[in-house]
Amino acid sequence: MNTLPGLVVDVERRRPWLGFGSGGMSGAGLLPAGVLATWRVSRAVDLPIVGLGGVHSATDALQYVMAGASLVGIGTAAMLQVAAAFPEVDTDAFPADTIGPFYHDADLITQPLDLGPPYAKVPDGLGLGVELDEQQLRNWRL
Repeated sequence: MNTLPGLVVDVERRRPWLGFGSGGMSGAGLLPAGVLATWRVSRAVDLPIVGLGGVHSATDALQYVMAGASLVGIGTAAMLQVAAAFPEVDTDAFPADTIGPFYHDADLITQPLDLGPPYAKVPDGLGLGVELDEQQLRNWRL
């Protein structure tokens, strides 16, 4: 689950806050809906499932694994790449667009993300640079 439709109303101006009207809601608020969707799909099909949406910690990722996900999307790792590539992005004003205030544990990933301070270090491994601990995934599967 990537985003859900959302609408924020500017009560002072009495109109939608976004010029287009509605937009997409993402982030930590999606975790319960994403885990539920993963659980439902895992019981309906016998296929690998990627759980994603709202993952900000190893515990969040673990919920997806326990609900039946074979893989877990880690959006923060991708946002870290963007933040490193575009230093002009104001992470203080727009933390949800890059890293945010969340830190990742190392129980499901082999190396925790180094988010600083003073600077975040971009992993240099393949893909997003995040490697899941396969043994930990097997240990936590329901």
